Amino acid sequence: MQNIYFSSVFTHEKQEKFEELKLSRHIDNMPPIEITEENVLKKLNAIKTDKSPGPDQLHSRVLFEVRNEIVASLTRLFKLSVETATLPYDWKIGEITVIHKNASKANVSNYRPITYKCSL
Repeated sequence: MQNIYFSSVFTHEKQEKFEELKLSRHIDNMPPIEITEENVLKKLNAIKTDKSPGPDQLHSRVLFEVRNEIVASLTRLFKLSVETATLPYDWKIGEITVIHKNASKANVSNYRPITYKCSL
């Protein structure tokens, strides 16, 4: 029953590329995106290792433990994503669960969908 309700209120957003987003007046003043190994390693060092795995079932503890070995590859991957203005399909996937907001638990509209994304 929850699936039917949430499907009925789902908004399907148009697929856009970074280049198309640059046309927005909000993006015009954005500085160029500079991705460095130092910045990626800083983010990897800040990973919260007590969180649940994402849709890829890779625990954040694994990413944290191998961060020095994967930082160069991740940096190249992130740079390629920005240069080609594309995101890998898997980065757009999330697991959805529902959380009760208030009032009657029997009414499905009293639940809010939450999407769990990957650790990064």
